[in-house]
Amino acid sequence: MFYAFCIQISYAQEIRVIDNKGTLKTAINNRVTSSSTSPILPLEGDVWFDNADASNIITKIYDGTSWILVNTKVNKLQDADGDTKVEVEKNTDEDIIRFQTLGTERMLINSTGNVAIGNPNPNAKAILDLTNTQKFALLLPSELIPVDIITPTDGMLMYSSQNENAYLRAGSAWKPITFNNVTNELIFEGTAANSNFYYVSMLINNDWKVIKYDKTDVNVEVEATVLNNPGQTAQPTTLAQCESLTYN
Repeated sequence: MFYAFCIQISYAQEIRVIDNKGTLKTAINNRVTSSSTSPILPLEGDVWFDNADASNIITKIYDGTSWILVNTKVNKLQDADGDTKVEVEKNTDEDIIRFQTLGTERMLINSTGNVAIGNPNPNAKAILDLTNTQKFALLLPSELIPVDIITPTDGMLMYSSQNENAYLRAGSAWKPITFNNVTNELIFEGTAANSNFYYVSMLINNDWKVIKYDKTDVNVEVEATVLNNPGQTAQPTTLAQCESLTYN
């Protein structure tokens, strides 16, 4: 005598259905749950509206092993625990995009296109408004010397690690923002064709500069720097070196 035993495990969401060919099949009637805690014994395809934070309901779907974030409210994109997000219109029709990380709002773009970092109200006249509440500094891009910048554009800012100075690009030239620590100042009187000129060679923040003055007109002066004399890497220390420079 032969006995056959059949053991079947079923879940409450599983139901029997007959398809259009008359075949009996098992289908899963997925549950949709809205609660502050995860549903017990979920099945693949179950949907859970996590309302632990009523103002920030998170939608998740069970993939058979874990709950996967599907989306949040249509005006947010955020991580699973809700502390990092991009939010559009926190308040009705304010037209503001907010960026938050680790529970703190870091940046926003308002309705007029002003960008604020570190504060919720950018100055209306500022394209980018930085507020330094955490004592952070704005770090300029650093190069050895300004001429290392490829295809510079007016308005650029940079820091020269060799000259220990910041530079602004203006009028198609790099302009040092501050002058201090003047050392090794040398003065030469021109000769022959340059007899009408004085040359003042000096170091400013470890960057050499030579100023050429007209003896007969103190308002006439030109200058030479490493920026327009890239082959001259050290401070000019002789009249001949000063006379051979390219001046602006």
